[in-house]
Amino acid sequence: MKNGKDHIIPLELISRFLSGESTDKENDMLNQWLAESPENAGILEEYRKVWAHTGILEGKPVFDLDDEWQHFQENVNPSKKENDLWNFLAGPKFFGSFYRMAAVVAMGLILGYSMFYFGKQFSTTSFQAQLGKERIELPDGSVVILNKGAEITYPEKFSKDNRLVSFSGEAFFQIQKDPERPFIIRSNNLSIRVLGTSFNVKAQPNSPEIEVIVNTGRVALYEGSDRKNEKNIIAGQKAVYYKTLNKISVSENTNPNFLAWTTGKMIFDGSPLSEVLEVLSSVYHKKFIISSEKIKNCRLTVSFENQELPAVLKILETTLDIEFTENAGIMQVDGPGC
Repeated sequence: MKNGKDHIIPLELISRFLSGESTDKENDMLNQWLAESPENAGILEEYRKVWAHTGILEGKPVFDLDDEWQHFQENVNPSKKENDLWNFLAGPKFFGSFYRMAAVVAMGLILGYSMFYFGKQFSTTSFQAQLGKERIELPDGSVVILNKGAEITYPEKFSKDNRLVSFSGEAFFQIQKDPERPFIIRSNNLSIRVLGTSFNVKAQPNSPEIEVIVNTGRVALYEGSDRKNEKNIIAGQKAVYYKTLNKISVSENTNPNFLAWTTGKMIFDGSPLSEVLEVLSSVYHKKFIISSEKIKNCRLTVSFENQELPAVLKILETTLDIEFTENAGIMQVDGPGC
């Protein structure tokens, strides 16, 4: 478990966005920054609040400029009215400069506030499952069961607006219901948004796709932080996000073993060997390589429940006339074919 408090905050980009001067390209860059870390959305929201508090967004300071100017006049020595400084302050150039100075002061306030606030409020925790299946409880009471190698990063305290985490690997999420604070998972450029449900996510870093299968409830998926083209899936459905194509497809889930790695129960009904080995890899954390193409589609009908891997492999060898050989932690599979 490790803590991280370092944030690379694009202040200039944020200020252009808040002032309404950002381009489409800059907006895309900001969306990418939001997708990098679960706390970035909270950071942007806090900047927005401080920025709004300065009055810059409305094009005027938060205090009464006329009152402040009158007060200034009453306290300045009249004999100095003819000097250059007085002429500058009394002239139109001062007011043009005023807003620039106000902007500088505002950004100074934002920077100082963020150093204090984010260091205190946005400390994060990262957890990686090192040994195998591991269960953790998040600050809101939600439960995540992580498969070996999976990693999740989350704030030590969720914000009042959402519950944002980042994730890679495979995990089963059981999310506490909270209609006021959606739970959002960021993985690669995909966002998974729920209010309270359970689902399995497979988001291996080296895989070209991310798979989400819903067990109960409803889940919404969309790219980055743009919900315009989000896809909704319900219990019994599967969504696949293709990273290079930036495309999300939805279909019925036909895999009865998508939770086998959590339950230890596996059911195969005429399943091809390639599919069987994929399930075994997820359950037993072993890599399988089929040496002979002719046995890839050999089919198997059998069920297992919490059996050790050697016993499972023995049944497969006897049933399909194949042989498993382990070499450097990798299981080689060979045989004459079906």
